[in-house]
Amino acid sequence: MSEIVDEILAAAVEDFFQFLQCQLHLEAAILLDYELPLEDPKARSFWPLFRAWVRPNLGKKELEKWVPFHTVLGPHDFFVVTQILQNAALPWSSWQRFVAMFVFRAHCKSNLFQEAQLPEMLQEDFWKDPKSHFADNGKVIAAMLDFRRSTREAVQTGAFRSIPQRLCKDDDENLVRNVARRTQTLLDVATKVWPMLQDHTLSSSEKFRQISGTIQSAHGLGETWTKTLMVTIDIAYPELKILSETCNVGLGALKALKRLAPDHKNEPKYCQQSLTQVTAAANMSTSDAASGFWSMLDQLEVRARQRFVTFPLIVAQVKTPRGQLSVATVQVQLCEWRQFQEFLDKSGCPTKPLAQPVQPAKHESSGISDAFELPMPKRQCVKAWEDLDLLPGPFSAASSARSAAGHTEAEVEVSTDSEDRFLSAAAQLLETLKEQVMKAGMLGSDSAL
Repeated sequence: MSEIVDEILAAAVEDFFQFLQCQLHLEAAILLDYELPLEDPKARSFWPLFRAWVRPNLGKKELEKWVPFHTVLGPHDFFVVTQILQNAALPWSSWQRFVAMFVFRAHCKSNLFQEAQLPEMLQEDFWKDPKSHFADNGKVIAAMLDFRRSTREAVQTGAFRSIPQRLCKDDDENLVRNVARRTQTLLDVATKVWPMLQDHTLSSSEKFRQISGTIQSAHGLGETWTKTLMVTIDIAYPELKILSETCNVGLGALKALKRLAPDHKNEPKYCQQSLTQVTAAANMSTSDAASGFWSMLDQLEVRARQRFVTFPLIVAQVKTPRGQLSVATVQVQLCEWRQFQEFLDKSGCPTKPLAQPVQPAKHESSGISDAFELPMPKRQCVKAWEDLDLLPGPFSAASSARSAAGHTEAEVEVSTDSEDRFLSAAAQLLETLKEQVMKAGMLGSDSAL
């Protein structure tokens, strides 16, 4: 195993905590509708670059590819908790809710689940043999196809990066059949995993190994799918503490580890050891960035517990003791941090003194992205992103800097070196692109790009 050098790890942890402060700043604004100031000057200087990176991931209809710090507040797990696991209106047992969770996770589209699948799943006949309803002639697959043809809505989240197999000529039917077959695979997994969850003779680590192994052994489900499903199961059953000691390392987190140790081996044992090392370093950090993060986290989680008091599974995820980040949380956020670092690399922006940048690798064929979609309760703040380059009012970088300095907008005009560096790098990138196009003979020397 290639060890992560202490100096590189320390620099990475400092950078990581500045990134996490920006994550919390945005999470508070979008998901909780309140201002959580960036008090740390370095994190404030980070914000314009963070904003430039995250903006394309915030879709107009849904916040498609941004993962908040609290995974349970992401669109998929939030839906699982509020609309399936803790939805009192559903007349289901714990087993039925568990199965429904896997049905939804096969596509992660709330409208498809509620409008096409749920009506069939509320019928007693469905529960006699759930898997059969997703066969080519099944009732649920017929309802899914009607939904697709009548609404033209997607039948799986854009966060999945899979290319559907060609199973039939009709494109709509082909998409639906692919989702249905994935659902059947996940239903097989659910059937095998449920007894493991109920087995009180197994320790948390034993449950982790058995459940993780079962998911990975299923057709088309690799490390990233396993990581995603394990996180959802852990959210659903926090008392089992399945991810308390370790978790699966998806492709995105592996690339983050490779930034810290370029010759890092892609083997579960080494990946989990490195993840544990990074998590321990983060929890022991006493840097200003770490202190700023914990202060912000305390404030945000108080608000979150108040907002979601009627959903115990959400409350359980927003009670992080200081210095006790879980390996699961660090794993998910490493994926986001790695994407941010790659954005800086491609933009020509200065980065922290880490190891070598990693070339983007192809995602595994099972095709789930390391970034999920995002929903949410209230989204008034998001509208401003469509027209403005900064978050509005109290959420702008300038406003954060003014509030920290005690000045009003009329008293001071704020400009950050980080944003200047970003704009300069963007201009340089454009010039480089123009030169490359000219070399290819596609532009004249006096052409405008």
